[in-house]
Amino acid sequence: MRRNPAGRLAVLTLGLLAIVAATRGVVAQEKPASDENWKPEKITNLKVLPKDTTPEQIVTIMKGYAESLNVGCIACHKGKVDAPLSTFDFADDGKENKDVTRSMIAMTRDINTKYPEGLPNANEKEPGVTCATCHRRNRHPETELPPKPAGAAVKPAPKGL
Repeated sequence: MRRNPAGRLAVLTLGLLAIVAATRGVVAQEKPASDENWKPEKITNLKVLPKDTTPEQIVTIMKGYAESLNVGCIACHKGKVDAPLSTFDFADDGKENKDVTRSMIAMTRDINTKYPEGLPNANEKEPGVTCATCHRRNRHPETELPPKPAGAAVKPAPKGL
């Protein structure tokens, strides 16, 4: 029985190609590098947050906003979806949401400063009113009252209110 070296080579080549193709598929399915620990080297263009805010503080603050509104960085900052955060232009003011956010930061700061008696458990580290107070993980706060519980009677408002 004679062995065919060309046939063996063809089988070996096909086998190697199959391994390479399988490996490529696995590599393509790997998760992209995580931005979880990324932070900017320098903070620029702060207009409502204190100028001495550190990169660590900015990341914590921004994660809080993102969680409160259930949005990603792309909602306010110039960048591409799923691109590394290091490629974003955080100083750019081109997105309207960024101005809206600045107004909302000023509004919550104003409420927490002017009306402390209405927020008895609030303090500087844990303000009484935050983005989550109204947004509750929704990009746009609810403007309609939730439905009344079944069988609930409507009580008249107390006099004087």
